[in-house]
Formats: sequence, structure tokens, C-alpha cells
Amino acid sequence: MTDRHIARADSAAALRQAFDRSFAEPPSVDAAALHDLLDLRVGSARYALPVTDLSALMADTKITPIATPVPALLGITALRGTMLPVYDLGAVLGVAPEPAPRWIAVAAGRTPVGLAFARFEGHLRVRADSIVSEVRSGSPHVQQVVRLDGGHSLALVSVASVLDAIADRVRAAHINE
Repeated sequence: MTDRHIARADSAAALRQAFDRSFAEPPSVDAAALHDLLDLRVGSARYALPVTDLSALMADTKITPIATPVPALLGITALRGTMLPVYDLGAVLGVAPEPAPRWIAVAAGRTPVGLAFARFEGHLRVRADSIVSEVRSGSPHVQQVVRLDGGHSLALVSVASVLDAIADRVRAAHINE
């Protein structure tokens, strides 16, 4: 074997070891440091919902209106064979309600709840350090914002806070009946 053949064999072995080692090492970007968000529009404002707080996203689903003392409740729809209450996310956030919201984000939990909104802008994957605490006037359900490139930001909606507000409104409506 010549020196050139030995060098190639050593190089190939080194490349093979580096390739194998790359699967054993953690990814260079910490996956826990990334957050998946839905970018959506409610009225004229953009918001973000954490994907981890959701179990489904539906479009163009028929919402059957029901008689209710809860103004934010748009009605019910079917999801995987069960009835799902659908609330106007804008009404809960204190934004003008949408005349005919197209999208429903289904909040994960023991009792799924649909949150209806007008426009789905897309999916975002952001670094944890781009989410900062900031109290925004207008909605108690927004305590953080997502800083995007270009100086833009999205209000990050606390799905848990929205669900608590809905539960409070439902309890109050039943007490006043």
C-alpha cells in the first residue's frame, strides 16, 4: 500500500467516525430553546399562540350557533366525534369580534375548547430569548411578546389565561340565570 492509499484510508475512517459521532452528540441548537407558535390575526392585530397549548387547528368548519348567555360563545362544532364549544378569541381578548372567523385553534386539555379567529398567518419557530415579558394594555391575557426580525413583535396569548376567563364567564352566566 502506498502512502497515498494509507492517507485515503485514514481520511475515510476519520470521516466515518465523525459521521457516526454526529448522531451521538446533541444537536447544535438546543431544541428546548425553540418555541413553536401559531401566528394569527385577530381584528387588525397579530397574535401568537403556543403550539404546545393546542391540540388541533381547523379551517372552514361549520359552527352551529346555540342560545347562550355567554356573548363570546359562537356555538359548537364537531371534532373527532365530540361536540366542541367555540369561542370568539377576539371577544375574549377584548378585540372587536370577527363577523365570520375562518380558523379554530383547539386548546389542549381535559375539556377541549375552540378559539375562533379570522386569519392564520403561519407557523413560527422562535428562540426562547426572543420571547420577553411585557405587559400590554388592552388584554390581561398577554404578558409576553415575541420579538421578530425587522423590529416587529407579536403579542403572545396565554391560552391558560383565556381558558380561565372563559370558565369565569360561563360560571357568571350560570349564576345569573
